[in-house]
Amino acid sequence: AETGGSGDLLSSVELSQRPQDGASRELLALLHLRAARAAAGIDLRLALPSRALFRPAGALAVAVLLFAALALLSPRRLSLGLVRLWGGEGAQPPAEPSPIAGDLSVTYLYPQYTGLPPRVEQGTAGDLRGPRGTEVRLSARADRDLDHAYAVVNGAAVALAAEGPGHRALSGALVLSAPGTWHLRYTDRKGRSIAEGPRRPVQIDADQPPQAQIDAPRQTELEVDPQGKIAVSWAATDDYGLSKVALVFQRAGEKEQRVPLAPQMAEGGQVKRLRGTWVWDLAPLRLRPGDKVSYFVEAFDNDAVDGPQRGVSQARVLKVFSAAEHHREALLRAQQLWERLIGLLADRVEEKPPPRDADANGSSAWYADTSRKDRDALQLVSEMGRAGRDLLKDKLAPKPVGRALRYVQAGLGVLVQRTSLARGALSRGTAGREGTVRQYGSALGNEIREEEKDVLYLADLLDKARLEDMRELGRELAQSRRELARLAEQLRKAPDEAAKQELLAEVQRLRERVQELTKRMAETAKGIRDEHLNQEAVDAVQKEQDLLAQLSDVQRKLQNGEVDSALKELDRLSAQLEQIERGLQDKAQAQSGQQYAQEARQLKQAAAEMAKLKEREEALQKRTQKLRRESHAEAERRFAQKGGRDLGKKLQEKVAQAKKAVGQIDRPLA
Repeated sequence: AETGGSGDLLSSVELSQRPQDGASRELLALLHLRAARAAAGIDLRLALPSRALFRPAGALAVAVLLFAALALLSPRRLSLGLVRLWGGEGAQPPAEPSPIAGDLSVTYLYPQYTGLPPRVEQGTAGDLRGPRGTEVRLSARADRDLDHAYAVVNGAAVALAAEGPGHRALSGALVLSAPGTWHLRYTDRKGRSIAEGPRRPVQIDADQPPQAQIDAPRQTELEVDPQGKIAVSWAATDDYGLSKVALVFQRAGEKEQRVPLAPQMAEGGQVKRLRGTWVWDLAPLRLRPGDKVSYFVEAFDNDAVDGPQRGVSQARVLKVFSAAEHHREALLRAQQLWERLIGLLADRVEEKPPPRDADANGSSAWYADTSRKDRDALQLVSEMGRAGRDLLKDKLAPKPVGRALRYVQAGLGVLVQRTSLARGALSRGTAGREGTVRQYGSALGNEIREEEKDVLYLADLLDKARLEDMRELGRELAQSRRELARLAEQLRKAPDEAAKQELLAEVQRLRERVQELTKRMAETAKGIRDEHLNQEAVDAVQKEQDLLAQLSDVQRKLQNGEVDSALKELDRLSAQLEQIERGLQDKAQAQSGQQYAQEARQLKQAAAEMAKLKEREEALQKRTQKLRRESHAEAERRFAQKGGRDLGKKLQEKVAQAKKAVGQIDRPLA
């Protein structure tokens, strides 16, 4: 009873480490002392005899031996049992990461559109590779008896068939859809993973988009006749097969249009290369001078998995021949040469005079500094000659400008050569000679006077050519005006959506054309001198600026459905365009008839003076010959009167005697 009481005391004290609120700490301390005294009197050998431990110790030893045997014989089942003991029946054991299959065979069945034959890989490590959509059929032999097997591709499990003894013969199929990895996984009957194989890569061979190109015309921008035809040579290739090829073109302000270049391929066809030539008739496009049409070749492949992919060639541009544009290019070339001639004249006028002393070093330094200008001048004269020849050969180029450039080359080239030769004499230390200096000054002065005349001469011709250029711009603007009026009338008669869209496209084209013409007319007006055009050009350009705002207003009204208001605005705009066109033509005709009247009279007068000078020279030559004959006859007469004939006879006799005496001389002595 005492021992039991002590045990109760011990238990009560041990279970009261934290007394409840209101408990007496003194009472607890007293109980603690009494329990200590009671425990000191207990005999452990009697309370806990050793014989009571034999059975538990034996059971523990048997359990340890059994655990060791299971760990040696079936470690996988032992670990599975421990996982279940710890986590219950739903616990998932760690998978065994070891090679769990052999004799792996892979059969590739490629998508039909690729045209590739099936391919088989035996004894492969398991790397998978193919185009997207490829079906992969697997077969392997497991290293153990199975309940279930899976192929896990990028985290998605695909069930495999397990057949044969022990369900070890595996087979199944999967589809390659994305790059990543895959591996085998085995599970038990309850779907718990018991083994996983090593991860192997999955690669996707990308289906490349088709390649398209234009072999001819090769020009990035080709000038064409709006009523002509061009041959477009093209080629298209793809890694698996083409489905269709088309020529895509677009005119300013309009939608893209497509023309099939090859018939659509049959389903599953594998035509990898196509080449051909298409003759493009431009007449149906109703192009006008200055219009541009961009075009390229478009090709689609036969990708049936991700959809047909598109490939395009480099874009090219067709530019309709414009007489005004052609005229402008010729003028720009002549304008640049004229500006260089002005620069040469300025250099000649401001050129430093040669040194007056005979110091060779000073003369050489001056020559080195100024002779470069001679070479530049000769180069400029040569380029003027070439440009003049080119303009004369071109049927549409301004012929007067071409002839003027040839005239400048013929006259100025000789004078530049003389200046260069005179400068060369000064470079050899002869600067102190007044005659050489005067000769150089005369040559340079003649060249400067010739350059001044040439600058004024070319300036007048360029002004006339610019006026003609503006008149040509007016004619092109008139064509746009007539087309706009035709479409407006068509919309009045048949106000449908197609006619409206066609009119909108034409307004956009006209707007872009007006912008281009405005820029060119402004450039042209700047180059024309005040007495020739000036105010008329400024007014015309200002009107062009107003047209842009009106065209934008017409576009807005058509898009908003205000057809009647837009047509009225078009009528006013057409009348304004006609007025601008008429004004440009009248002004150009007036200037072409009046501008060169004074120059023509001067040239006629110069020609008459040249004819008179030639007549005077011929008369002087005849008179000189007559005087020469008369002088010769008079000299003979005077010689005869002074006994010249007798003296001649005596001299002839003396000469004969001298010859005879010489013949009688003894040769050996001589």
